[in-house]
Amino acid sequence: VVAEDTDILVMLLHHIGKATSDIILRTKGGTYSMTEIRANLTELEVKRLLFVHSFGGCDTVSSIYRQSKVGLLQKLSKDGKELEDLFSILLSLDVLQQDIVDAGLSLFRFIYGDIDESLQNHRMIRYHKMTAKSVLRPEALPPTQGAATQHVLRSYLQYHDWLLLGSMTLPPTEYGWKLDAGGKFSPIMTTDPIAPPELLKMTACNCKKDCNSLKCSCKRIGVKCITACGTCSGKSCSNIELEEAEDTESTD
Repeated sequence: VVAEDTDILVMLLHHIGKATSDIILRTKGGTYSMTEIRANLTELEVKRLLFVHSFGGCDTVSSIYRQSKVGLLQKLSKDGKELEDLFSILLSLDVLQQDIVDAGLSLFRFIYGDIDESLQNHRMIRYHKMTAKSVLRPEALPPTQGAATQHVLRSYLQYHDWLLLGSMTLPPTEYGWKLDAGGKFSPIMTTDPIAPPELLKMTACNCKKDCNSLKCSCKRIGVKCITACGTCSGKSCSNIELEEAEDTESTD
């Protein structure tokens, strides 16, 4: 087999078990015997390699920041009931989608150190550690649950395709992809809102009058004026919180 793609190498290593003779991969960098490489892997590494490679990033699935392929394979090929239970789901062809998501999210939690801690808590813990020591780097935080869920679904779809040596063996739009108007697939990055609803609704007006009509951008979307508003500063108009108005009157 002549190829330069690591995905081909991984598929050959998985499927070589069914071959009656060795398979040789030829690349620009050299020639590799699949039988010899497979002989240097543990039984669990061979069993989980196909899914771990997909989960860690490939042509159709994004990589996980600062999680190397070799490191992930070593970490996720350890013996233990927790991982055995997760992979019994993730490597199955007959499994409910929600079970795939739950097992995949648990795999993320295992990677970040504690399978019993929620991803949200992992993010908060790492956020506080990072901001206490240096400037925040968002890419170094664990993914949100919405983003992780879509990652898990795409990973399983790619694993399913590789295992069956097919393409789109499951409906892509149900496994982390969306179809645009032009008929092209693109990944669903997350199902989480980009910010809390309260933050998304924040706006600041620059009304010259009393902010009492729908011409006021704040009033128009149903929020109160704030200190960032140009003229009223959230203090001297009719569109302010009642307690703020009372505070202003008592100050006068």
